[in-house]
Amino acid sequence: MTNTGKHLSKIAAIALTGAVAVASMTACKSKDDAGSGSSGDDSTSSSSSSGGDDNSGGDSTPSKDLTVTLTKNGGYPGMHLRLDIKANGKWSYSKNKMVPKTGKLSADDQKKLAELASDSKLADSKTPKSDKSCSDIPVYNLKVTGGDDKVDVSTGTCGEMPTKSFKEIVKLLGDSTPM
Repeated sequence: MTNTGKHLSKIAAIALTGAVAVASMTACKSKDDAGSGSSGDDSTSSSSSSGGDDNSGGDSTPSKDLTVTLTKNGGYPGMHLRLDIKANGKWSYSKNKMVPKTGKLSADDQKKLAELASDSKLADSKTPKSDKSCSDIPVYNLKVTGGDDKVDVSTGTCGEMPTKSFKEIVKLLGDSTPM
């Protein structure tokens, strides 16, 4: 496993710790409060971010360092979608110049995302090259950042997915957010 893969495994462990903590906290909430949709509880984001400064499980890296950004450009002229996900599972989705939507991933989705994002093949992947020129094909770009590590990879110009985990991340986030 490469150094990047090892670091991403550590990041995934941190994110998983955060997901378990979130699952514990949401177990006490009603089903409506724990949903992944836009709940309008943005007032908690400032208090949550200060609470995220604590180290999880004695680890020296705060889990707030893990971020995932997925963008989708093209498919339709001028189409630009962006999804930003913080370590606490809160996401912000924007489409072109419309007002962003916000929400939170479920604990299960956070866990799955952390597992997929830590795949060493994803960390070592490159954007597929193509000799073809395809029009009307959306291009996805995935950025995973945590600590000193960063993964930045895109689909090819004709929609080729670089790895299976990349494809699964796109599907997971498409199913659990407006993306």
